[in-house]
Amino acid sequence: MPKRKSWKNNKSWSNTILFYLIFAAFVIVAFLSMLQGGYSALIYLTIMFLSLVVFFYIFLDDNLDTSTKWAWILLTVSIPGLGIVIYFLFGRTANKIKSFKRKMVVDQQFSDLDKTITPLHEKLHIENDIERSQIAFIERVSPRAFYHNTKTEVLIGADFFDELVHSINSAVDHVHMEFFIVRDDEVCQKIYDAMMKKAQEGVNVRFLIDAGGSMGTVKDKTLKTLIQSGVKVSFFGRPKALLMDSSANWRNHRKFAVIDGKIGFVGGYNLGNEYVFGNVRTQNWRDTNVKLYGDAVKSIQTAFIQDWYYSTEEAVFKKKFINFFPTQDDYQQPGYVKLITDGPDSVSQQVKAILFKLSASATNRIWITSPYLVPPEEIIAVLKTAANSGVDVRIVIPENPDKRFVYTASESYINELLRANVRIFKLKNCFQHSKIFVIDDTFAMCGSTNLDRRALEINFEDMALYYRHQAVKDLTATVEADLANSVEITLEQWEKRPWIHHIFESFARLMAPLL
Repeated sequence: MPKRKSWKNNKSWSNTILFYLIFAAFVIVAFLSMLQGGYSALIYLTIMFLSLVVFFYIFLDDNLDTSTKWAWILLTVSIPGLGIVIYFLFGRTANKIKSFKRKMVVDQQFSDLDKTITPLHEKLHIENDIERSQIAFIERVSPRAFYHNTKTEVLIGADFFDELVHSINSAVDHVHMEFFIVRDDEVCQKIYDAMMKKAQEGVNVRFLIDAGGSMGTVKDKTLKTLIQSGVKVSFFGRPKALLMDSSANWRNHRKFAVIDGKIGFVGGYNLGNEYVFGNVRTQNWRDTNVKLYGDAVKSIQTAFIQDWYYSTEEAVFKKKFINFFPTQDDYQQPGYVKLITDGPDSVSQQVKAILFKLSASATNRIWITSPYLVPPEEIIAVLKTAANSGVDVRIVIPENPDKRFVYTASESYINELLRANVRIFKLKNCFQHSKIFVIDDTFAMCGSTNLDRRALEINFEDMALYYRHQAVKDLTATVEADLANSVEITLEQWEKRPWIHHIFESFARLMAPLL
């Protein structure tokens, strides 16, 4: 009986979505019936009144910037009724602090783990003033510590999935997995089989899935099988009531795993065939993960425990604490690693703030790979300023889109960036899903954060930040390989495109703050 109850508590959103579809059909039928009955004027006035109320609600929301406000206003006015519903579900920010207050309290319980580590800007004697300022800024805006004793491997393509399955099979105490999208296919089945095998051997296996990202991608039958085998499964961000509040908009986009507290994975991969072999639209799929060994795994473990406790209220940190944070092997790889975890429960927008700071003080290069190019205006401004100052700014985006509208919005920024001497490349015959930022020869980041507003301002995200670590060179080489397989866009070519492209891009640009 407990297993059946556990399965029911972790079913996907399918029943909730079915309710909304039935409800929407009922509203449409009622709307048409009222029109036939002569109530069109009443319906029109009601919608106009609601639109006016929503207009003032958006206008007075101090948590939205001006461009986002106008985008929401345009949507609610251009699509009366439906626009209001979309805003109600995904646009409101007033209850953000209330929605994640409990998570903030939970996260605070773990902050002492990193406070025991001496801040890097105090520990090291950094002679370079710019570098010292960069490190001090990073430590002020992001609470997690820099760790030294950490080895890293960069994983591309099927190598990530092979390494993940191998690491799960080698687990002796616990497996902690947290992903945005998981599917029912051959690639996932290998991972599920390894998880179930370990759970049946007595290893603690916990699997946290984002309820929105994996909506409809994993069958309830699969979840039931996992749970009955002993795997603990939970969804992050399930609706708290039938009428979802706007927290439905704040998704957990993190993708990481921890094995026995000694091995960690961080990167851009979701779990499924598509992320190895691509699909009809994307053809090939290009992504990057990093595998970490050593002290920095503590931060990944802490982040998982925080998210797991928020979703389940299982206080795993009170059980076998030493097993979750074991003594690490001694690694000789130089440099420092810091995990950045960002989201609506964060006081500051950490990844955006750090990217801005590092880009503003860059002297040599800023290289970025991202599937989307829809950044906030301040990031656009700092990249343009850096490029016009002589910094080598390059951005690699996909040649093949996965979402046409978002891709069109990305293209709306290309002309502006090219005019500012930013170099834009499209990875040939591929969907570029890697999220890599390289700043000079000093810093590099790899993780789940795209170069768009949703990732930088809304979602729960994670990035491994490297400072003077071997991984900086490895990730630089990874971007170099992508550049070698890319086509550079020139300003002359871009401006010769048909005028109809500019119209679609201008409209997509208006809606970009909502993506």
